[in-house]
Amino acid sequence: MDDVKVKLLERADRKITELHAYMRANVQLIVTWYTFFQTFQFASMGWLAKSGSADDRNLMIVAALFFISQNVSSYFTCLAMVHEIESTKRKLDYYEEFVAGLQFGSDAPAPTDKCLPLDFYRAGLRLMRFSFIPSTMVWLLFLLNVILR
Repeated sequence: MDDVKVKLLERADRKITELHAYMRANVQLIVTWYTFFQTFQFASMGWLAKSGSADDRNLMIVAALFFISQNVSSYFTCLAMVHEIESTKRKLDYYEEFVAGLQFGSDAPAPTDKCLPLDFYRAGLRLMRFSFIPSTMVWLLFLLNVILR
């Protein structure tokens, strides 16, 4: 293999490694954020429901509106993450095809196994997204209960 091919392979391999590291870090970050956010909002709801005094009514309304808006925002954040994962997957496919072309010749088919678990990431983000819907409903019911008291 000539020097140019070796340098191109090294550059493509480095880019593939960087894209995988980038995606792992992003997925880990969103899972950590999701876990913290869901735990925090239900702990807050429990604390607000337990306090229940008339003096805290405005605080309860503000908190409920805040968490409703955060749940809606979180839903769309998960959608944006799915788009980012799909974009990164396309970049990885390009580099993997490029490497396969250099290693096996442009006429040979590229290896069919792909490294990014796109379906797994999509499913996880779909579950996260769908969990924001009942969370929002619970906050809406909480808000209605506080207002109608």
